[in-house]
Amino acid sequence: MLARGLTLIALLVPLVLAGQAEAADRQFVIEMRDADFDVKQITVEPNDRVVLVLYNNDSVSHGGIDIFHNFAVENYVDTVDVLPGEVATVTFTANETGDFLYRCHVVGHTLMRGTLTVRAPAKTPAPEFALVALLVAALAVAARVRTKR
Repeated sequence: MLARGLTLIALLVPLVLAGQAEAADRQFVIEMRDADFDVKQITVEPNDRVVLVLYNNDSVSHGGIDIFHNFAVENYVDTVDVLPGEVATVTFTANETGDFLYRCHVVGHTLMRGTLTVRAPAKTPAPEFALVALLVAALAVAARVRTKR
């Protein structure tokens, strides 16, 4: 009986720890080529530190005109220019949940868009609830051991 009670307590410990998850560093590489992004969807968790590495893989010019791109994420990143063959990096903390458009503002680059999704926080029991459940389980085990004697 004591072994079962201890097993139950051991199973409840992850509940206590689940409510204490930390934000992660998330990195994504986005290639810009032929007026398009190769990544159309980015999904992160709330409070993740997001690092976007933007690579303009277009040639230096098309018909004598340099092809530059830019990049912006609504609510997070103002416009960043990326010249042909160059790399730009943007970093931000995803502290607002929802879907956010990212895109290039250059005329004619309508395919250069995607969605950043910051998921809603997971509905996990508060650590206090799990601690109370753990305490109740321990008391129940102690009571059963005492009544068996």
